[in-house]
Amino acid sequence: MLTGPRSPSSTDIPNQALIPFVMVTFLITWGLMGIYVLAPEIAADAFGEISGSHPFFLLATWAPAVASFLIIARHAGRSGIRAFLARLLIWRGSWGWAAFMLILVPLVFMAGSLIKGGPLLARLPPGGAGATVAVIVVWWNRKTMFSRVGAVTVVIPETRASV
Repeated sequence: MLTGPRSPSSTDIPNQALIPFVMVTFLITWGLMGIYVLAPEIAADAFGEISGSHPFFLLATWAPAVASFLIIARHAGRSGIRAFLARLLIWRGSWGWAAFMLILVPLVFMAGSLIKGGPLLARLPPGGAGATVAVIVVWWNRKTMFSRVGAVTVVIPETRASV
């Protein structure tokens, strides 16, 4: 049985915050990368060639995260940011998936290295272990991260069962 709507708290973000979130995201992304699209020579002379490690590229890539922090800070303040970040630490995954990611993925890298004629313990790929750790964190927290996080509520509404 589903319960009625939750009572609002000081960390709730209104659904109307979705519009500023999208606007800030596009402003950051297209404001930075638009310079390189519209005037590539001028942008390259002023800011340097764009690459995967260029600060503008990194900021444009993380624009949704930056926008979400700005919107949460605007609507819920420090307590909202604290509640938002605390959701990353809620354990919701199974130990089997953790073992799968921590054991099988490195074994695949080792097998690939051996197939190519390299050493058993080859160096990490250019992305490092960060990608594997990120997948583990997202997988464990998928229900928490995408259930009721500000404007994302509009996309994936949370349902609660009555006890």
